[in-house]
Amino acid sequence: MTVRKAILLFIIAVATGCVWLVGSSATHKIRVRTYFHHAQGLIPGARVQVDGVEAGFVREVTLETKRGNRPIAVRMALDTANGLSVPSDATASLQVDGVLGPTFVEVDTRNRTGAPISNNGILESVEAVDNTGAAQALEVIGNKLLDESKKRREKENSKSESSKSKQ
Repeated sequence: MTVRKAILLFIIAVATGCVWLVGSSATHKIRVRTYFHHAQGLIPGARVQVDGVEAGFVREVTLETKRGNRPIAVRMALDTANGLSVPSDATASLQVDGVLGPTFVEVDTRNRTGAPISNNGILESVEAVDNTGAAQALEVIGNKLLDESKKRREKENSKSESSKSKQ
């Protein structure tokens, strides 16, 4: 009987701890959103950085066709436990970690003077310049370089084979 009581007390203690932990962490989060023209590989769970420091995560990425030019809704949760205060005139942009890394949201608060954004507030988004034309041009150049390199190797191989056959 005492073992059952001990187990029951342990379960109650763990459950109370979990409820306290969830409740205290929820009070230090603020939910904000922004709208983009393109999602560029952004997924739920992606990190959100404020001025280069990780401060939250993307909760949801959805399509809202009624939004016109910026139909991609991005809902984020920011951790405010360390006194983080995001000005309402801060901007959000999509960034990529390195060349092939994951897409994340960068919130820029530098030189902003607005009041702190409220829970469920909307941040203005800043779209990256569309570089698809530049990327396609680089791909064409890269393919031409690869073709030229292949031709030179084939030419060198044929020269070495013909000099071996002469010997």
